[in-house]
Amino acid sequence: MRCKRCGYDLRDLGEHRCPECGRPFDPQRPRTWLSKPVSGRKSLLLAIVGAVLFVIPLALALAEDVGVDFMSRLPTAVRVPVYLLCAALMITAMTIQTNVLRTGTLVLLDRHPWVTDRRTFYASVPISVAVLGYFIGTLLLRVFS
Repeated sequence: MRCKRCGYDLRDLGEHRCPECGRPFDPQRPRTWLSKPVSGRKSLLLAIVGAVLFVIPLALALAEDVGVDFMSRLPTAVRVPVYLLCAALMITAMTIQTNVLRTGTLVLLDRHPWVTDRRTFYASVPISVAVLGYFIGTLLLRVFS
């Protein structure tokens, strides 16, 4: 059990306030303290999974853009679930990338108190920025062209 602000070990304290930074916590409410260190490996893995999830619907969209329209050959009963799955994959990928970017940015700015293998965050942040940037750029091009 660690302080969310400074990373101080909060086990076996008499009062429910961090002696290092003064932040209050409630041992009965896990949201008020950190239970595990933030792992850069997990963040990097999530960034890669989010990028892969993003590539599947992107490949379908690009195939249609270059004239390889195999989706139109599929029956509607198959096409609609595929499009819904693609939308779900995009939403999942964007959620993953946003969370990775948020955590990675806090680590890079030295505002996350309890971090293991900090260097892997240096890889996860550019992946998330690239995927989110490409998604936003593509979206803007489709809306304004």
